Amino acid sequence: MSARPIRWQFALTLLVVIAVVLAIHSLVVVVLPPPQPLRMTVAGAVAALGSNSAAARAGLERTWSGQPPAAANSDEITAAVASALRIPSQRVRARWLDERGGVSITSMVLLPSSAAASRPPADAISLSAILAQIPGLPPFEAAVQQDDGRWLSVAPRTGLWTPWRRQAVTTFLFSALLLTPLAWLVAGRLTGSMRRLAASAAALQLARDEPAIAIEGPREVREVAQAMRAAVERLRQQTEERSRMVAAIAHDLRTPLTGLRLRLDDLATPTRERVLADIDRMEQMIARVLEYVRSEQDYLNLEPVDVVALVHDCVAAAQSAGQAVHYVNHAAVDDSPITLHADALALHRALGNLLENAARFAGGAEVRTERRQRQVVIAVSDRGPGVPPDQLQNLLQAFARLDRSRNSRSGGVGLGLSIAAAIARRHGGQLLLRNREGGGLVAELII
Repeated sequence: MSARPIRWQFALTLLVVIAVVLAIHSLVVVVLPPPQPLRMTVAGAVAALGSNSAAARAGLERTWSGQPPAAANSDEITAAVASALRIPSQRVRARWLDERGGVSITSMVLLPSSAAASRPPADAISLSAILAQIPGLPPFEAAVQQDDGRWLSVAPRTGLWTPWRRQAVTTFLFSALLLTPLAWLVAGRLTGSMRRLAASAAALQLARDEPAIAIEGPREVREVAQAMRAAVERLRQQTEERSRMVAAIAHDLRTPLTGLRLRLDDLATPTRERVLADIDRMEQMIARVLEYVRSEQDYLNLEPVDVVALVHDCVAAAQSAGQAVHYVNHAAVDDSPITLHADALALHRALGNLLENAARFAGGAEVRTERRQRQVVIAVSDRGPGVPPDQLQNLLQAFARLDRSRNSRSGGVGLGLSIAAAIARRHGGQLLLRNREGGGLVAELII
């Protein structure tokens, strides 16, 4: 894709379009015959005065009026129409429509050049000879007064679809048809880099192993991509700095907790057991925080993973820990291998968190695996109390819990679902929560 500015590419495209249109119109003017002017005959006008069908064949329009038409300016056509209809000339009016005024019709007679010297005077030429020698006359209007006093007029149709307009519209349509592929191609080239930049921005992650935003396209798009890449790098550094700080604090807390554990021998047994339980819970919280930091920062070791086998391993590990979870064989899967390019340890950790949450809050769960188009879905379903619909998305945030009292006996730290969601997101997927029909919650790990 060219790195020239968009304005130059647009200007060049506009010039090309103008040149092509002008070339097509010039070619039409040179190659195609010019539209023929409208011609009429006295005989056609007389026939049109007699019937609508004759008027339609001659391309004329019949109109009725209670008032006589405009003043006549062609006595010869008047006389010719009156003679053909065998009525007095006082009941006929004729006028040229192109304002040729008093031009004599006899001057339009095309006689052979050999007869030019012996051409008789105008008044000696009979009307029948004029009608015979002139195949077509410029447009005129002829009106005849009827017996009831009304006037019937015939004149060329005044519609918009005249020959020259038809030719102009045809040329325009041909130009549009010829230029449409060019316009589509140029628009695709100009907007393709923008669409790719938008797609990269939509799939943007702050992990170090995520591909950088491509610098391509016109100059303006390249500048935006460079600015976005710099902004992502700053955000990544800030996130890593905060994550390192949280990890360091969590790690350093283990040292005083170990010291407290060693100094508990002097306490009475009931008190020592309660303090030990508190220390255990604090160590679990620290482990969860460190796990959350790793889920956001660790590089993914992508390799082919048998999803069904991984789910079986997770279910077996949960059952060994005393959790009431089991795998439900899906009819469409039938335990056949489902290969996914992913990090096996990260997926194991995400599914383990989902199973632990289900066992803790619902007493157990069932796991299903299935394919949905090009994605793999691992669904963990339980029959617990469910979650209020307005809280489903909030549970995916770090440290989010339904129990706002932060009572450690009623739940964990609030990082299990956020860790699973982060792992799914880094694999290009997502974690969806929805309430189950009949009660309970369904957590779908979609990758």
